[in-house]
Amino acid sequence: MTLLPPGTYSLAVKRDGFETYSPEGLLLKGGKMRVRIAVLPLATPAILAAIAVEFNETMTVPAMISGPTPDYTADAIERGIEGNMQVRCIVTAEGRSARAR
Repeated sequence: MTLLPPGTYSLAVKRDGFETYSPEGLLLKGGKMRVRIAVLPLATPAILAAIAVEFNETMTVPAMISGPTPDYTADAIERGIEGNMQVRCIVTAEGRSARAR
C-alpha cells in the first residue's frame, strides 16, 4: 500500500474458503505500515459435519491434566453468581486440541 496519507484505516482480507480478516484502527504515520495477516480456514457446517465425530461409548471422557482448578472467584461467591460454562474445542485425530473457546 503506497501513496496513502497519514490517518487511521481499516483493512479487509478475503479469500474463498477462509474467514475474513479485518482489523480496525490501523494507524498509518510516516507513510509506512506493517500488518501481519493471519487467516483461518472457514469452518462451514458442511466441513465440520464431514470431519466431526460424536462422543460415544468407545471414547474416554475428557479429564483436566494441567492448569488451575476452575473455581468461582470470591466476588462471584459473595454476589451469589451461578451458571454453567461451556468449553469447546476440536480434538484432532492425533489427540491434540485446536480452536479452544
